[in-house]
Amino acid sequence: MKDYKFPVGATVHVSRRSLSGQSGDGTFKVLARYPSDTSGPLYRIRSVIGSEERMVPEEELSRPVERDTGVFRRSDGR
Repeated sequence: MKDYKFPVGATVHVSRRSLSGQSGDGTFKVLARYPSDTSGPLYRIRSVIGSEERMVPEEELSRPVERDTGVFRRSDGR
């Protein structure tokens, strides 16, 4: 079996399109990981902005892109 790419608790981005053309994109937290006999690993995820939960294959997940907010952080972390 393949190793998991994302640990439980990780923030991930979902990128997929349904057959109707609607986007399933969003940012989610990994709740659990499951093996799959027919494909790669499966993940149970929950939206970070709502209560939506779903199961998705690893191939639909990626690390979120960090965006430059234009805010500078002081060297002491504040």
